[in-house]
Amino acid sequence: MTEVVEINKRDRVESLEKGLKIIEAFSDINQRLSPSTAARRTGINRTAARRHLLTLKHLGYLESDGQMYWLTPQILRLGWSYVESAKLPKTVQPFLQRISASLSAEAYFSVLDQNDLVVVSRSGFMKEHHSNVMVGARACARHFAAGLVLMAQRTDREIDQWLEKDKPFIALTAHTYQTSGQIKGKIQETRQFGYCLLEQQVENNARSMSVLVRNSESKVVGAISVHMSMSYETQKEACKRVLPVLEETMQFLQAVL
Repeated sequence: MTEVVEINKRDRVESLEKGLKIIEAFSDINQRLSPSTAARRTGINRTAARRHLLTLKHLGYLESDGQMYWLTPQILRLGWSYVESAKLPKTVQPFLQRISASLSAEAYFSVLDQNDLVVVSRSGFMKEHHSNVMVGARACARHFAAGLVLMAQRTDREIDQWLEKDKPFIALTAHTYQTSGQIKGKIQETRQFGYCLLEQQVENNARSMSVLVRNSESKVVGAISVHMSMSYETQKEACKRVLPVLEETMQFLQAVL
């Protein structure tokens, strides 16, 4: 997780901060915003919110019908700049390709952005259980093995605060964890064994397994994970087949990062 570093007030560009808040106010639920809704979701007054919406429209990041505003594909330039310029996704990509080829599974490298899991690199496609998680996708951390293996690095107090803020727990399948106790139990198990394995949290008959990725200074920089079908092997068989591949990749990555 990126640490927030305080800067001198005179060095802070508040208009840029407000503009970014407007962009972040859009979501799958709030795909179109009026100035009033943008103001309410950001804490910015309506007049300022309207001006920022108009400016973003002028720059090509938004479209409007005169009352509502929505994002244009140009907004992807902002996120894609990270993928294009960052060393980490490019370094990890060949390793993910090797994992997906050897295991016939989808392989991902993910990081935490505050409490969201963000996929920054991926490889592979499963015919039966394609997860539809693309590069740049943001997901609920508690639903994915990568999310829990990263969250396990936080303190118990931080985890309690996260879970309280993350409520209500919406079930995506009949097996999705729906209580704080279940999630904290899985986090404790992850800390004990050094990896996380989840089954049918997001999709029936699918499991995911994840391990941490550290750099040469032993700092956690993300997590690699695989998404696979449960049709052909037991949990024990999956661990025996997949975990050594992930652990070997983890060691290789630590040597080069």
